[in-house]
Amino acid sequence: MRILNPAWTNLSKGYQAARDLERQARQNWEKAWGKSVDFAREQGRKRTMAALQAQIRTEKRTLRIVLALLAGVLLLMAIITALIQTYPHLSLFLLPVGVINILQALILTIPIAEKLLAILALSKVQPPPEEPQTSLDITEQWWQSISSLDALESNDSAEAGQIAFLKYLAQHLPDEYLAVRSPFLQSSLNIDILVIGPNGIWLFEVRHWRGRVIYRGGVWQREPAPDAPIESLTTPLDRPWLVGRKIIETTLTAQFARNANFGTLIRGGLVFTHPEVKIEVDSNVKVEVGTPPQWLQRIRSTARLAQFSTEVQLLVLDALLDYALSLYVTRPVVQSAIELAKTLYGDLLEDLRQYILRQVRSHLAKT
Repeated sequence: MRILNPAWTNLSKGYQAARDLERQARQNWEKAWGKSVDFAREQGRKRTMAALQAQIRTEKRTLRIVLALLAGVLLLMAIITALIQTYPHLSLFLLPVGVINILQALILTIPIAEKLLAILALSKVQPPPEEPQTSLDITEQWWQSISSLDALESNDSAEAGQIAFLKYLAQHLPDEYLAVRSPFLQSSLNIDILVIGPNGIWLFEVRHWRGRVIYRGGVWQREPAPDAPIESLTTPLDRPWLVGRKIIETTLTAQFARNANFGTLIRGGLVFTHPEVKIEVDSNVKVEVGTPPQWLQRIRSTARLAQFSTEVQLLVLDALLDYALSLYVTRPVVQSAIELAKTLYGDLLEDLRQYILRQVRSHLAKT
């Protein structure tokens, strides 16, 4: 499930723009970009191989110097041996020099071995060519840009249940589901969490309560602990959800088609997230209730809606976010998802251009 940042507007048109620009980018890749990148990649590979060969030549030069020193030491050892055989009485003076030469020869074998191993290792290296930093997946980049994990962070203990429920859904639902949690949605649409997916619009009112939650005879009650008195709630627990549902239905009807029955698309209810909660409701309850696992099962088992595509889901979300923003005297800062798609496409073009220029210029500089 994707958790969206409500600061983005024109989501549906932005999504269409991202898909169109990605399609255009892939067509351009097949026609021209791919060949240019392949050419640049080959130039980069040649430059890398040239640098590698230069390093091998340096190692070989160092090896030749060390071998020349070793040859000099061996020659000196041969001279000392000949002198000892010719003049035995000088052996007491020449033997220490010979021992020193032997030690020098042994010491010189260490850098010789190191250089041989280095040359062998460098000869086997096949460095991968540098690749462009960006990809053609503009649509996925667009989704990542409009998504946000800020909804999963809060220092308010009263929001712990909302965050826990949102995390639970995000872990178990695929990315075709979209979720929003924001203070301005709570104040304008009267809901805690909004989830839109291929099977409808899901509104959730969340309570992180322990103990018993009771609904009997039209009255909501709560027992916080086994030895605590049962409290009757002055405000019905289901009222905020019913109000939010009505606001959303009215908003969508006014925005799209007045003869459409948006009420059939709206689902959800009350969520109790505390692990020590016990829910007791009779059959007259007006709103569905459940724990996070129960709600996950309901979402998964609900059939998909015909023609409720991702574009339509984003249109619905656009309408609800626009309504929420319209209630503010000082409108919050928002960003256009259409401009975001164009920016991502422009970044792709610039990255490819810089990549090609960098590879070709570096190769020309070397040659």
